Amino acid sequence: MAPRKVTKKTATKKTASKKTHKAALAEASSKVNAAVAAEEKKAVEKAAEAPKTEERPAAPAAKPASEKAAAEKAAKPASTKKAPAKPRKTAAKAAPTVGHFFEIDADQISTIDVTDRIYAAYKEEGHQVGRIKTLDIYYNFEERRAYYVINDNAEGKFIEF
Repeated sequence: MAPRKVTKKTATKKTASKKTHKAALAEASSKVNAAVAAEEKKAVEKAAEAPKTEERPAAPAAKPASEKAAAEKAAKPASTKKAPAKPRKTAAKAAPTVGHFFEIDADQISTIDVTDRIYAAYKEEGHQVGRIKTLDIYYNFEERRAYYVINDNAEGKFIEF
């Protein structure tokens, strides 16, 4: 598919539509600003004309809610893109501690203890425990051994329990 050629006509159409949109926004905001400035000027003139007494002059009448919303909407530039939603910061829930135990004859074997012993054996071989990406443990209860495979490197290693 060949890229579309940009001609002088299409380029001017795009920039013209951007200019008219920007001009419309600028015109709307200047009208709102002029209306607000006129109301403030009237309020200041009324306050200056009123006889000075100990009482404060009355505040200018508040705009109805619909007029305020319209003025605020006109003052804000129209944006087609919404801001990305911020991720909620929630308290991280700790995962529950789960213990697995096997009972053989009268002995009780914890999987955490077996895992710790495998890590110790791996470290004694001169490896770093932090480099373990995968650990697979195969329990053989008849032989009372736990065979392990670290990082998909099966070498027939085991520990006895």
